[in-house]
Amino acid sequence: AVRAAVENGADLIELGIPFSDPTAEGPVIQGANLRALNGGITTDKIFDFVRELRQDVKIPMVFMTYANVVFSYDAERFISTCKEIGIDGLILPDLPYEEKDEFLPLCHTYGIDLISLIAPTSENRIAMIAKEAEGFLYIVSSLGVTGMRNEIKTDLASIVNVVRQNTDIPCAIGFGISTPEQAKKMMEKKERERRDYFKFWTDKDWSDKKNYDMALNTSVLSPDECARILLCAIDAPSA
Repeated sequence: AVRAAVENGADLIELGIPFSDPTAEGPVIQGANLRALNGGITTDKIFDFVRELRQDVKIPMVFMTYANVVFSYDAERFISTCKEIGIDGLILPDLPYEEKDEFLPLCHTYGIDLISLIAPTSENRIAMIAKEAEGFLYIVSSLGVTGMRNEIKTDLASIVNVVRQNTDIPCAIGFGISTPEQAKKMMEKKERERRDYFKFWTDKDWSDKKNYDMALNTSVLSPDECARILLCAIDAPSA
């Protein structure tokens, strides 16, 4: 399944490590966790699986699991093994932003991105979380646990707008996206965000040279768009 996802254009693979009390998960993934554990799956077996995948899978991979999985394995041993097998990031949905220092120094030591989550209830904490985010930001689409939703009503545009005022790292939207139609709708929102961001930069005052590095270091735009922004800068009058 992982290789099929890669062959069909996936930009990143998220792998779950089973846990007995997956508090962020709905009944489908809860059941999958229990079946995996009852079937003898362990953290070490997941690590071996990633080693085998990394023989030919080159795109970024991240683990999604729970803080106790990391604690019980020994945090440094877990995170250093992530580095050794080629894992790029770690998503811990039960780790509050305020407690991330439990793992963040080790993640920095071993070059693993500790992925921050922003939920509809984050509100005045969104800017604070976004400013310190690394890798990408995981935006939770709706309240509750993972699983099917008939409709996603969260004002994601407002959340992304605050995020974009504070960081340019990529955003991923998860929770409740269960149909092709919902995925397409989320992609359309992201495309509108990208177009607005491109316009933001092309309308910049390019007599201010500090804008060059800021624009060309953004991870939101494509290389072609960055080149077009650079042309705007070259054509601009000198300060």
